[in-house]
Amino acid sequence: MKEQFINRYPLSKTLRFALIPVGETENNFNKNLLLERDKQRAENYEKVKGYIDRFHKEYIESVLSKAGIEKVDEYANLYWKSNKDDSDAKAMESLENDMRKQISKQLTSTEIYKKRLFGKELICEDLPAFLTDENEKETVECFKNFTTYFNGFHTNRKNMYSSDGKSTAIAYRCINDNLPRFLDNVKSFQQVFDNLSDETITKLNSDLYNIFGRNIEDIFSVDYFEFVLAQSGIEIYNSMIGGYTCSDKTKIQGLNEYINLYNQQVAKNEKSKRLPLMKPLYKQILSEKDSVSFIPEKFNSDNEVLYAIGDYYNNHIGDFDLLTELLQSLNTYNANGIFVKSGVAITDISNGAFNSWNVLRSAWNEKYEALHPVTSKTKIDKYIEKRDKIYKAIKSFSLFDLQNLGNENGNEITDWYISSINECNSKIKEAYLQAQELLNSDYETSYNKRLYKNEKATELVKNLLDAIKEFQKLIKPLNGTGKEENKDELFYGKFTSHYDSIADIDRLYDKVRNYITQKPYSKDKIKLNFDNPQLLGGWDKNKESDYRTVLLHKDGFYYLAVMGKSHSKVFVDAPEVTSYDEDYYEKMEYKLLPGPNKMLPKVFFATKNIDTFQPSDRILDIRKRESFKKGATFNKAECHEFIDYFKESIEKHDDWSQFGFEFSPTESYNDISEFYREISDQGYSVRFNKISKNYIDGLVDNGYIYLFQIYNKDFSKYSKGTPNLHTLYFKMLFDERNLSNVVYKLNGEAEMFYREASINDKEKITHQANQPIENKNPDNEKKESVFEYDIVKDKRFTKRQFSLHLPITINFKAHGQEFLNYDVRKAVKYKDDNYVIGIDRGERNLIYISVINSNGKIVEQMSLNEIISDNGHRVDYQRLLDKKEKERDKARKNWTSVENIKELKEGYISQVVHKICELVVKYDAVIAMEDLNFGFKRGRFPVEKQVYQKFENMLISKLNLLIDKKADPTENGGLLRAYQLTNKFDGVNKAKQNGIIFYVPAWDTSKIDPVTGFVNLLKPKCNTSVPEAKKLFETIDDIKYNVNTDMFEFYIDYSKFPRCNSDFKKTWTVCTNSSRILTFRNKDKNNMWDNKQIVLTDAFKSLFNEFGIDYKGNLKDSILSISNVDFYKRLIKLLSLTLQMRNSITGSTLPEDDYLISPVANKSGEFYDSRNYKGTNAALPCDADANGAYNIARKALWAINVLKDTPDDMLNKAKLNITNAEWLEYTQR
Repeated sequence: MKEQFINRYPLSKTLRFALIPVGETENNFNKNLLLERDKQRAENYEKVKGYIDRFHKEYIESVLSKAGIEKVDEYANLYWKSNKDDSDAKAMESLENDMRKQISKQLTSTEIYKKRLFGKELICEDLPAFLTDENEKETVECFKNFTTYFNGFHTNRKNMYSSDGKSTAIAYRCINDNLPRFLDNVKSFQQVFDNLSDETITKLNSDLYNIFGRNIEDIFSVDYFEFVLAQSGIEIYNSMIGGYTCSDKTKIQGLNEYINLYNQQVAKNEKSKRLPLMKPLYKQILSEKDSVSFIPEKFNSDNEVLYAIGDYYNNHIGDFDLLTELLQSLNTYNANGIFVKSGVAITDISNGAFNSWNVLRSAWNEKYEALHPVTSKTKIDKYIEKRDKIYKAIKSFSLFDLQNLGNENGNEITDWYISSINECNSKIKEAYLQAQELLNSDYETSYNKRLYKNEKATELVKNLLDAIKEFQKLIKPLNGTGKEENKDELFYGKFTSHYDSIADIDRLYDKVRNYITQKPYSKDKIKLNFDNPQLLGGWDKNKESDYRTVLLHKDGFYYLAVMGKSHSKVFVDAPEVTSYDEDYYEKMEYKLLPGPNKMLPKVFFATKNIDTFQPSDRILDIRKRESFKKGATFNKAECHEFIDYFKESIEKHDDWSQFGFEFSPTESYNDISEFYREISDQGYSVRFNKISKNYIDGLVDNGYIYLFQIYNKDFSKYSKGTPNLHTLYFKMLFDERNLSNVVYKLNGEAEMFYREASINDKEKITHQANQPIENKNPDNEKKESVFEYDIVKDKRFTKRQFSLHLPITINFKAHGQEFLNYDVRKAVKYKDDNYVIGIDRGERNLIYISVINSNGKIVEQMSLNEIISDNGHRVDYQRLLDKKEKERDKARKNWTSVENIKELKEGYISQVVHKICELVVKYDAVIAMEDLNFGFKRGRFPVEKQVYQKFENMLISKLNLLIDKKADPTENGGLLRAYQLTNKFDGVNKAKQNGIIFYVPAWDTSKIDPVTGFVNLLKPKCNTSVPEAKKLFETIDDIKYNVNTDMFEFYIDYSKFPRCNSDFKKTWTVCTNSSRILTFRNKDKNNMWDNKQIVLTDAFKSLFNEFGIDYKGNLKDSILSISNVDFYKRLIKLLSLTLQMRNSITGSTLPEDDYLISPVANKSGEFYDSRNYKGTNAALPCDADANGAYNIARKALWAINVLKDTPDDMLNKAKLNITNAEWLEYTQR
C-alpha cells in the first residue's frame, strides 16, 4: 500500500548549518565592522517595534474615535433579558460577531491600512513623519533598505485588527471585554441615580463637565457605547467613575467615591440600600503598555526581576486584602447572583468543599437522570453523550446552584471560600516576609552568583509568586463568564476592579519563570546582512551581483562565499582552470525560471524585447482578449497558438534556451496551465564550473569575499555512522541522480546569523581528560567512561558561531493532493492483508503498541517503556521518568528540575516515533490512535495530554516524509522516493483520519474481555439504600454456588438494567473466579492508598456465613431476606470486585502487579487472565495497557471492514467513528 504514496506533494524545509570562517575571513569580517552594524540594527529593531506600536496606537485612536456601531441596542435587550434560552445565547453570539466585524471593517478599510501600515511605506515615509524625536528618526533611517526585517512583526500586529473572537484583537476588546461591563454599569446606574441626592448629582456633573464636557448621566446610556471604543473615550469614562487628578494636583471625585460615601453613611446598617460600584473598562489594545507597572517582554537582569516582583507586591497588597475582606463577607451577598465559571474550578470546589473531585458532577448527573429517566428503550451511549453535551454547554454555575448540588455532604461552599481565601492571603504575606530582604536588595552587587544559580533566592521568589497564583486561582472563577443575567452587582462592583488589578500576575509569573529557568547559555542570534538588504535572496547566476553570495564545492566539502560590497562582480570574469593539475574550487551555476505564468509574458511582451521575440498581431490580439486563459473567452486552438509562440521565444532567449526543455506536443495541452507546469518542472538547473583555488584564496586574503565552510558534525573527519537527514537532503541537492529528475530543489531567501559565545571561561564546566565520568543511563553495562580529552558542557556555546539557514523544497515536481484520506481509504479497501498498529497511552506503560492482522490476531505487542536503539543501546525511559516524578517535591523549589522532566519526555517521544515508523514500513500498516477530541481518557498517565499531542504531531510530521536513510536513494523509501503517508501537516490536527492514521474513541478498550467481549456496564454503587440494593439483586436472574468449580455465579440479563441495554449479548454468567486487588485508604498508614488481595469465593462465603446464609441453598431468596445496610454494602463491594477487570497494586511497576482478568468464561470454560500471556508474540494481550492498544487497533479494523463494504464514490462519507453499541456487538460476535 505504501508504494502508492511516494512523492505525493511538495514539502518545504529549512536546513541549518554552522559556518566556519576560512583563511582571513574572520579577520576581515571584524576589521570591516560588519558585525557591529548588524548588532546595532538588531538593537534598533527592538526600538523601532516600539515606535511602530505607537503609530498603531495613534491609528487605532484616529479610527475608533470616529467609529460608529449598530445593533448595540438589540444586544443590550438580549443581555438584560431574564431566563435566556439557547436561541438567545446564539443570537447574542451572532450579534457579537456582527459588531466585531463592524469595528474590524472600519479599522481595515482605510487606505493607510490597505497600502501603508504593513509595507515599506510605513518605515520609509509614515513612521519618520510621525516621530518628532530626531534620534528616533535616525534609528528608523537605518531600516530604509531593510524593511523586510519587520515582516514577521507586521503579521503579528495584523492579528489585532481581526474580527475573530481572539482576546488579542481590538474588536474583541471592545465587544467581548468592554461591552458587557458597560451594560452592567448602565443597568446599575439607574439604581445609583435614583438614590444619590440631587445635590450629589449636581456636584458630580459640575465637576466632571468642566473637565470632560460630559454629564454623568450621559455616559450611562446604551447610545454612549461608541464613545468608549477608543482609548481616549475609555480614559474619560474610567476617570468619571474612579476620579481624576488635575494638573494642579487637585483631586476630582468620581462616581464610585460618592457611591462608597453613600454606602458608608446612608446604607451602613441596611444592606438592601447599598449601591453597586461601577466597573472600569479595560484599556484598549496596546494601551496597556502605558501602565506605570507594565511588565517587559523579557527581563534582562537579576535586579530588574526582583524590582518587578517587589513593585507588583507593593502595588497590589491592598487589592489582596480587599478581595479577602470581600470573600469573608460572601455570605452577605446573593448566592444566586455570584457565578463560578465551568471547568476545572467546579472540580476544585468539589474537592475543596466536599472532599471529593466528583461530588458536584455526580450530583448534577443524578439530578439530570431524575428529570430524564432511563428506560428500556434508551440508547445508553447516546443518552450519556447528550447528558455530557448539556453539561459542557453550561458556561457557569451560581454559588446557590453549586451549594444545592453539594447539600447532601453537609458542608458550605462559602465557608470553604472564606477559610481558603484567608489561608491564601496569609501565605502571600508570609512568603513576602521571607523574601523581603532579597527583593529590596541591590542583588547584583550584594550576591556573588546569578539569580538562576541561587537556589535559596529562587525558592523565595517562587514561593511568593506561587502564593499569589494560588490566591488568583481561587478567586478567578468567580468572574463567571461576565455575561450572566441577574449578577449581584453589589459583589461584582467591588470584585471586578480589584481582580483586574491583580490579573497581571500571569504575565509576571511567566516572565520571571522564563528568566530563572533560562539555560546557562543563550541561543539569541543576530541576522547578518553584510551591508546588503538582498543578501542570499536567491542563487541565480544572473543575480549573483545583487545577492552577492555563491556556493562552492571542494574535496567533498561545501562553502558559502559572500562578496564584499565593492566586489560584487568578482565571479563574473573569474579565470578558468587551464592546467590539469591546478587545484580548484567548483562554483555552483544556478538557473531558475521562476513563476512562468508571470515571467514569460513579462519578458516576451516587454517593450524593450519586441524586436527580439517579435510577437505577431495575431498573438497580441489573443493576449489582449485573453482567449488563451481558462474562462468565458477561452479558445483551445488560440491557446495552442499562444503556446507555440512561447516555445519559439524560449529558443531565442539566451538563458532559458539552455534549460533544454522537453515539451509535450502542443495539441496535447488542455490549457496553458499544463504548459506552465512543464516549464516550472524543467526550469531549474544546477551545474558546477571550476575556478582556480589560487584565485579564490586571493579574494579571501584581500577581503574581496568572505568564505565560510558549511559544516555540521557529519562533515567532521571523525564522523561515524549514517549522516542525519538534513545532511543527506543537502548533499542530494547536488547529486546527479537528483539533478537528472529534480526532487530536491535549492530555494532562495536563505539567511546568515551570528551567535555570541554566551558561556565564558569562568562559567565553563569542564570534565578533565583521563578522569572517569559516570554514565547517565543506569542500564548501560559500562557504568563509567574515560576520555583522553576534556569534555566541556555545552561546548558550542563557549565560542561564537556563524550559521546558515537554507530553505529547500522536497518533491519539487510533485503536483498531487496534500490530502490523502480518500486514497488511503481506497487502498485499504482493496488490500487483502491489512495490518493495524494500535497505540495506547497506558497507565503502567508510557506507550503500548499492538500490531494485528486482518483477522484481528496479534502478530506483535510491546511496551515502549524501554527503547532499544539500532546499535543495541538500551534506555529504560519509564524508570528514568519515574525517578524524576519522585523528585517532584524537591523540584517545586527549582523550576529547572521540572523543565528537565519535560525535556526527558520529549526526547522519549522522538524515539517512539522512530520505532512506530519502522513498524509501519515492516507491516505496510495503518495506525490507530485514541481520539484526543473524543473525551480524552482521564487518570494518572505518565504521558499527559500535552506531551501525547506533541507525540501525535511529531508522528504526523515524520510520516509526511518517511525516509530510510540506509536505503539506496532510488529505492522505494529512499531519499528520492520518500513515502508520504499523512496529510501535509499544518501544525494542527482536527480530523478523525490523517492519511494512514485513524482516530478511534477510546471507550472500553482496556477494561474489556478480549475473548468474550464482556464489559462491566452494571457498575453497582456501594453506598445505596437497602431498598435500592434489594432491587439490584431482585433484578439479577439468579445467584448460585457451583460446587464443582467452587465459585459463586451471578446470572445477569443486561436487558433488565436500562443502563446496560447497549450491550449486544444480553445474558452473562459472572463468576467469582480467582482473586482481585482491593485498593483502599488505609487508616493505619495515615490514610494513604493501600492494596490487598481478595480471594473472591472465600470472601463471599465469609460474608454469607457471618449473616447465617446457606449459600448452597436458595441463595438469591436468602440474600433478599436480609435487611441490614452493612450486609448490602459489603455484598455490593464484593460484586464490584468480581466485575473489576483491571487489578493493580499502587506504586508498583512490576508486570505481575498489574493484570486483567475476566469474570466470564469462554465457550471452553476458560477465563481470560492476562498473566497467562507473555512476550511480544503472545496470542492475547499480556496486560491491561496491551489490551488497550489491541482494542484500539481492533476499532480501526472495524473501520477498515466498513470501508470494504462501501462503494468507491462514498468512501469519503463512510462513517468510521464506531459507537459504543457497535463496538460491543463487534467484540461479542
